Amino acid sequence: MFSAIHINHKVPGFKASSFFQSTIQDLQLSTYLGQWVILFFYTSDFENDSKNEVMGFQYNYGEYQKLGVQILGCSTDSSTIHEAWVKILSNVSFPLLSDSHHTMSIDYNVFDENKAQCLNGTFIIDAEQNLVWYQISGDQTPRSQTEIIQTIKNLQRIKS
Repeated sequence: MFSAIHINHKVPGFKASSFFQSTIQDLQLSTYLGQWVILFFYTSDFENDSKNEVMGFQYNYGEYQKLGVQILGCSTDSSTIHEAWVKILSNVSFPLLSDSHHTMSIDYNVFDENKAQCLNGTFIIDAEQNLVWYQISGDQTPRSQTEIIQTIKNLQRIKS
């Protein structure tokens, strides 16, 4: 797999269907120019591991807001599937993007061709839309919210 992402370089832009605030809508990364963004990829809706990953970001959403960070979740599921899943989860305060054509997951080097799903990938993007940190792991490896939050604090301190 060839990686189109590099630290301290612009991340690949995207326009994707998303489910957010009870609505399916198109969302572009460029909308968040001037804001820090966490773009995280997860395997698939309706899987326990994915539920834990999404709800981990939800549980810490207030802390991310204090840091001025927008959260964007992404999987290869459709926005309609995201909509059904969010109704079960009952509370997701950030958009869930659909990468059903696998463009984003390939661009961010998290596409698992054997499973046609995303690996777990976490990308911290600064206000100029440069990649400043990322981590990619297998689909069974949980993320550390504490580590991500501390990393953002450190990066923001360095960049200010």
